[in-house]
Formats: sequence, structure tokens, C-alpha cells
Amino acid sequence: MTKIVCRLKGGLGNQLFIYASAFALSKILSLELQLDIYSGFWFDRYKRHYNLGVFPVPQKKCSFILSILIKMREKLNFSFLWSYFDTVVVFIDEKFDLFKLKGSHSFKKLNYIIIDDIFQNENLFKIHRRDLKDRFSKLKSMPEQVCNTLEQICSDKHTAICLHGRLLRAYSSNGKMVHNGDARVVTYTYYDKSVLNICSIVENPHFFIFSDSPQDFIKQINLQGRPFTVIHHELSQFPEVDFSLMCACQHFIISNSTYSWWAAWLSEKPHTIIISPERKFWDEADTVPNHWTIIKS
Repeated sequence: MTKIVCRLKGGLGNQLFIYASAFALSKILSLELQLDIYSGFWFDRYKRHYNLGVFPVPQKKCSFILSILIKMREKLNFSFLWSYFDTVVVFIDEKFDLFKLKGSHSFKKLNYIIIDDIFQNENLFKIHRRDLKDRFSKLKSMPEQVCNTLEQICSDKHTAICLHGRLLRAYSSNGKMVHNGDARVVTYTYYDKSVLNICSIVENPHFFIFSDSPQDFIKQINLQGRPFTVIHHELSQFPEVDFSLMCACQHFIISNSTYSWWAAWLSEKPHTIIISPERKFWDEADTVPNHWTIIKS
């Protein structure tokens, strides 16, 4: 029977995009979904690892041998190995129409359909928002050390605003270097304008600051004298913990990061305000939904 295998790689945000696209495809084709949680993280320059295991996600993993073969294909292009193992596969990357197989029975001849790219477009999976939210907006269990922070975010005494600032974006999702003069580096002007915008709309805002360098970030932005809490607990080294806290917020000012994109997308309600940098700052222009607020910097 044909199986869909999604090759997970990158940080938490990119892993979510890969999983969501593969999940949607598995629903359309009524095929089993398996996860390759190994090959995408071997020799990762940031030492990133599989993050989705802390969420209540069905996690049927593909065989370790298949992961090895997928990695060998990436590094050595030994295509003959696939025929040696009597495996018929198709690799789907960014140049492939993800749902090209819809309505076709040709996929039934394949042993594996392997998703080996990051599809940063909600149109592929937005009809499955409820299922994805159930899987990813909360951890299996929240660490005791951050329960007080979660209670503070959920308090009805204020309106919780997630403000995510990424300062150390050394690489884009396609692996190319990003320098300070690069057009994809968001300036502090964007954050100042976004704070001003949200303070003009939201009553009693309280900013919760998430950043890879929170102390440096908070020194540079103007919060209009509003109360704020900087999230810098020891567990912030685990991205899924901060991510779950971000999902508990009511409104969002995000960076050009798939990490904060997903926190906002999963948490969005009819009256949620989501402010995003311009599309030119993203690796893919289609990443930002049309109804989000875009602030020019």
C-alpha cells in the first residue's frame, strides 16, 4: 500500500509546514502518513532536532533504513539504491504541484510518496486548521516552571499581545546566508509601528516578549509605556515551550519567522489581530495570508 512520508527538517516552524502539507495530502489521497524524523537533522548546522514529539500528534515513523536511503539520495544521489531495495518512489519538492496527484490513480503504483521540501502556503492545508490546532497549539504536558507564565498570559485582567522578535536570523529556510544589510532583515521601525498600531485598537494591552535575544530586543523597541513581560526562562531553549505560550496569546506581532507565523495561525480567532512584516521579507510571498495586517517598515 502506498505511504506518504514527510521528511522533517529545519526548526519548529518549518517542521510544522512540512507536516501540515503532508497531512493534507494524506487526507486527500486517503493514504497512511509516516514521519522521517531522522535524515533531515543529521549534520544540521544549528543542531536542530525533531520537535513534534512533545505535541499530541499521531507519530508513525518510517523505517530507519528508509531514512538512511533518503539521506543518501540527498548527499550522493545514488538513485540505483531505490531499485535495489525494490522501492518505487516519487520525491515531491517545491517545483512539484503538491496536489497534482488528486483525482489520479497513478499514485497507487508507488510504494512511497516522499515530501522533501517546505511548502509555506496555508492554501494547501487551511481546511484542516481545526485538526492541526488540536495537534499543535498545546503540549502533551506543560512544564511546571512555566505554568505561572501561562496563567499570566490567560488572565482576564489584560489583553495578551505576543510580540516575537527574531534578531539572529543567520539563514533563511532555503539555507542561504542572511546578512544585516539583507532585505529580509526586519528593522526595529517595523516593531515600533506595529506596537503603535495595536495600541490604537486594543484595550489594556500587555506585551509578552519572545525573542532569540530578549534583553537586546527590549532595549530597542518603543512599547508606548505599556506593561510587558519578557519571556526568558531557562526552558526557552526548548522552542516548543515558548511556542505553546505564544499560542495562548490573543493578538500577535510576528517577525518574518515560520515559528511565530504558526503560533499566530493556530491561535487565530474571528477578532484576532495578526501583524506581519511585508511579503518581501519572507522567503515565499504567499506565506502571509491576505487578511493579516501588513506593516511597512
